[in-house]
Order: sequence, then structure tokens, then C-alpha cells
Amino acid sequence: MDYNEEIRFVCMLERIWEPLYLSPRGHGTTKYLYNLPADHLQPYETQAMVELRKLIPPATTIVEVAVYKPSVPYDLKSIQETVPRNVLFSEFHERHLSAADDLTRILMGQPTRTDFFNACALCRDSVNPHLWIHSFTTALLRRADMRGFRMPAVWEIMPDMFIEAKAWRTAIQHSIMPAQERPVIVIDKNFTGSNLNPNHKLAYYMEDIGINTHHWHWHIVNPFNAPKGTVDRKGEVFYYMHHGMLARYNTERLANGLNRAVPFDIHSDVIEEACFAKLSIQNAQANLAGRQENSTIKGFFRKKDPATNVRHEELSILRSWADRIVEAIDAGFAILEGGGRVDLRTEKGTEIVTAMWESSFESPHRNYYGVLHNFGHSTIGLLHDPDFRYKEPPAPMYFAGMSLRDPVFYRWHQYLDFFTQRQKDYLKPYDNLQWTGIVVNQIQVVRGEDSRVPITLGRINNLVTHWMQSDIELSRGLDFGRTNLNGLGSVWARATHLQHLPFTYGIQVTNQTRADVQATVRIFMAPKLDENEDKFPYYEQRHLFFEMDKFTVNLHPGENIITQKSENSTLTVPWGQTFREIERDTATLTRTQAMCSCGWPDHLLLPRGKVDGMPFDLFVMLTNTQIDQVASSRRQLGTLTPKGTCRDSISYCGMIDEKFPDSRPMGYPFDRPAVADESSNLTMFVEDFVSPVSNMAVAEIKIFNIDKTILRGNGAPENGRKIYVTP
Repeated sequence: MDYNEEIRFVCMLERIWEPLYLSPRGHGTTKYLYNLPADHLQPYETQAMVELRKLIPPATTIVEVAVYKPSVPYDLKSIQETVPRNVLFSEFHERHLSAADDLTRILMGQPTRTDFFNACALCRDSVNPHLWIHSFTTALLRRADMRGFRMPAVWEIMPDMFIEAKAWRTAIQHSIMPAQERPVIVIDKNFTGSNLNPNHKLAYYMEDIGINTHHWHWHIVNPFNAPKGTVDRKGEVFYYMHHGMLARYNTERLANGLNRAVPFDIHSDVIEEACFAKLSIQNAQANLAGRQENSTIKGFFRKKDPATNVRHEELSILRSWADRIVEAIDAGFAILEGGGRVDLRTEKGTEIVTAMWESSFESPHRNYYGVLHNFGHSTIGLLHDPDFRYKEPPAPMYFAGMSLRDPVFYRWHQYLDFFTQRQKDYLKPYDNLQWTGIVVNQIQVVRGEDSRVPITLGRINNLVTHWMQSDIELSRGLDFGRTNLNGLGSVWARATHLQHLPFTYGIQVTNQTRADVQATVRIFMAPKLDENEDKFPYYEQRHLFFEMDKFTVNLHPGENIITQKSENSTLTVPWGQTFREIERDTATLTRTQAMCSCGWPDHLLLPRGKVDGMPFDLFVMLTNTQIDQVASSRRQLGTLTPKGTCRDSISYCGMIDEKFPDSRPMGYPFDRPAVADESSNLTMFVEDFVSPVSNMAVAEIKIFNIDKTILRGNGAPENGRKIYVTP
């Protein structure tokens, strides 16, 4: 795909609520106009198109993009009826996701890339815009002829999902000014609350644009309704990504002087935490609902709500689903829908149990074990108006891209996580951790520097986090008032997020064998101290270890020094590419660049830490790649695309249409108890787990948080006028 072909798709993603035929798209020296077939438009639309195009300044360079009917016809009627264009689309709503799948099939069914483009363009303004983005993104990931397409960051396409409403409404007020006179809208990082609410201390994590985009994208890559057998180790991927997210969340709580999250048991009646996200979704013209402290949960029945139209579900039914799953785990088997049983006392049991509570199509008996995960999200997201008597829209928990803003999300998933952990606790401890002849002698990290973040700490094993401001272009995703006087131009918002100074791992390894071997390097990290500043016993700490990196190296006989830069972590994806960057990059590309899809945000690789330093245990394990590598996978374990290009996180996101390349259980070796009756062994620590195994090592590091904010410099002029948006 060359640049000229790519840009036709990119500009189609601008202002998805605005009809494609209206104004020019693109902010470079060249603008793009889409000419739709005459019989696709109503007479008034054709006339509006003609009149509006008269306002284009005569000096503008215009490229007209012809859109034709695709060769494979389609019918959108059922999609339009299920999810009207002006309602809130939810990835957790089974009928919504089914409609999105119908559109995806239409797009996937187009035989050529040209047909695909035409179908995308013609469907765009006929269906719900967020549903269209969902299906378009899904098709991008799966069509071989779209490999190499660079998709702009999701927060530029749909900024209203990630930027508080007051900020973008302020931007609309100032967009009437000439582009060069517009201010930068700077969003207060304490925008959504104050520390009178203890959970607000974690707003930088829960409201982070990168992590919410990751969760939105993850549910596109791994939808719960994926056909059975199409996603390798689907249940395990679901468990492991959310488990890692919970470990990070609890680590952030400890870093802020808070206790770890308490699971929200579905048998409870009250949610103690409040949530007021302050988000407003433009296509539905709806402000997401809030929730007061100590709200009561109950069943819901919103049959007359065009946005939800979900079936009646009593809370007692959800509770019975949870009880049946626990009963199956403790019995060691689940009931199959067609009769018979499936064993849960195997490694495969992890996959099955997670499918039972995720409620995917991999569940052994979906009618019996229910739809616990999705209906739990719905119950919480609708509790403020469960029968639609006040005609209020849902709350953030109802949506994949916004649910992480709610503190109860983490409590709910802590509860669901418990089911899979309970199954794993029945498995025997690993007895084959040792790799004879491989010795990890020493591990350390060396911190890089940035002159804008002055510090005097030693560089060895002392890591640093700070704050960074990044600019977000709002005018690509929101419908602003544009005239021939103010032009199209940029409208910028500036958000503050966590960032860290780069660092490099240094691992000293001895290969005592006489041959070269290939090793998989597995790096994890966990907080060292609990809420009382006591050292975590191993049985608790192992649930807090989160993956930092996984890659392969060749070990020669004798001494080896392994180095790996933090920016090359195979877990993370870089800050998203912008419309502007893609437009400017007109040079011939290698096209190894692919859509920046699913992965943990690079700027959140490290937890916040503390001002005076927070101790962590850094764990490294080397395993034999010859055993690890799944032979039938086309992806080489531990490989990474070149620096600066897009990549995805296999560990957290799995593989599309391929086998997961690592044969080990996800989270290995922390996914099982180390010894039988682990919880009664309060004097076993991570050093006791590591010391008998030569191919493991652990070292203490500290993470310091420096209260210094620097500018990424990826957008608006640094010295331009600013307006600060506060609550």
C-alpha cells in the first residue's frame, strides 16, 4: 500500500460523526474531498455538498477521491435497527457486538482492497459511528491486503471517549478563531475530583488515555463472541492481561498509601465507591451517568432504551452463575452443554474456567454458567437507572473504552480473577523450573538521563518516574464549526500523564554447557512491601508480579552479558501515531510499520513509585527457547519490530489467526503456588523461591517519583497561548 492509497483511508477516519461528503479532510497542504455516488445521497445532501464546497478557499490544493459501489452488495437494515446511529455503542452488549460483527463480515467479504475502501466509505455514514470504527478496526487487523496500514491514535479519532467534556467544549468555543490564534487547552490532571476521595489519588492511572485506549483495543482484538476455536488460548489471554492490569493497579495503590483493592463480590448489595467520569459522547449527545457513594445494585430491565435494549436480568441470576462456577472449580469438572463433563484439574482448566466467567463462546455450557462478566459490567453501569424510568444513559462500566475510569472496575475484576486463581491453586506446584547448566549470576538496571529532569540519584537500580504533557489534536475527531474564515486548522488539548526515564537491563549469565543455546528471558517486577511496610510473603507477592519484558537471546558457552533497553519491551506499544505524523510521512516506507494495535502503553511501563523511593523486587528467569517455542506458530517467540515502528504485545493481546508462540503458561512461573498449602507458609519469601533454581535471580530496585513535568513536544507550539481547564 503506497502513501496515496493509505491517506484515503486515514482521512476517512476524521470527524466520524460528520458526513463524509461535506468538507475537505486532511490538514496538510493537500486536502481530500470524497465524491460519493449520486444515488447514495438524498437530494438535500447533494445540494448541501455543492454549496459547502463553494466555501473552500480557492488556493487550496484539492484531491478528489471517487467512491463507487463495491462489487459485493450488502444490506445494513438489521445493523441500523439494532444500533441506531445516535446511541451509545457498547462492546459488552451482545446485540451491539453481534451487529458490529455483521458489518465486519460485510467489510471482510469485499474481494479487493478497492472494494473494501468503497464499502467502508459507503457504510461509514449509514451506521453508528463507534460501531463503524469497531468494525473497520477489526477488518484492518484481519485483512492481509491492509497489512502495513498506519492507523491514527484512537484518542484522535474519538477524543470524546478519553477527554473530559469541559475540555473539548472549551476547545469548540475557541475554534471559531483563526487557527494561528487558538489557545492550547490544558487539562488539569486533578480535573475529575479531589483527594477528599482517596481513589482520586489514582486518577492519573485510571483516567490515563493510553491505558483506556489499550482496554478498548484489547476488546476488539479479543471479543467475547469470537467464534469458538478462532483465538488461540483466548480465555488464558483474557485472564492474564486483566490479572496484570490488576497487579499494576494494586501497586499504584500501594505507591499512594492506599490498601490493595478489595474484590467486589456479586453477592454484595452496595458499592461504596462513587464515580463521576465527566465524559460526554458527541454522536449520542449524552453525558455518561455518575454514581453516588454507597449505591445499591439491583437487576435491570431497560427494554425501551434504544441504546441498551437488554434483556431482563435479576441479580439473583448473576449470583447463581457465580455459585455454579465456584462449585465446578471445587468439584474439579464443569458440565458440558451437550451432556458429560470436562476436567478442570489440568492446565487447560485455566482456559475453561476463564471462558465460563468471561462468558465467551468457549464456555462449556453458556446457558448454565451464564454471562457473568458482561452482565456484571451492565448491572453496575445501569444501577443508577435500571428500568430507564429517568431515561439516563449508562455509566462508564458499560463501555470497554471508559470502564477503567471507575474504581469498581478493578474490584469487579479482582473478584473475577479469584475464580481462575482458585482453579490454579488446585494444580500441583512446578517441579521442573531448573535449567541445568544455566546460571543467572547478577541482574541490575542502569537508568538513562534527561536534562529536563535534574536528579542526583545513583544510576544503578534507581529508576525514576515523572510527569509529561502530551498534545492531542481534537479537530480530527470532533465536529467543530469551520468556515472559510477560520479554516480547518488544529485545535489542541494538552493532557498530563505518568512517564519514566529510560533504563537498560544488565543480566550476567553463565552457560556451563559446551554448546550455544537459545534462552527466553522473562522479566517481572512486584512491590516488596505491603501496606504496613512489612515484606510480602511469597504467597501474596506472587499475585503482584507483573510482566516487564520477554525476549530471546543466544547464550555462548561461558560468561554472557545480556542487555535490553526499556523502550524495546515486547509488552508495550509507543505513544500513538497522529494524523499529522502520517500525513507528513510521504516518503517511501519499508511498510514494516503496522497499525499500532494492542499493547500496554509505553509511558506506563513503570509504576509511579514514591518521592523517597519505593522498593521493588526485579525478577529474571531464563528458560529453554527450544522447549518454549510453539513449532506451529509463525511468530518467533520474543521477536520485536524495529524501534520506532508499531508493534503489538503478544503477552497481553494474544495472536490473531495464529498459535500463541510461548508454550509456557501465561505468567509462568508465578501462576501456580510454589508449594502445597502455600498460604500457611508465611515465612517463605521470593528469595526462598528463587535461590534453589540457578536460572532465576532477584534483585531489589527502587522507583522514585520526581514531581517534575516536561512537554513531549508532539503537537502545539510550546510557547503558544494557553487556557487552563479546571473543574
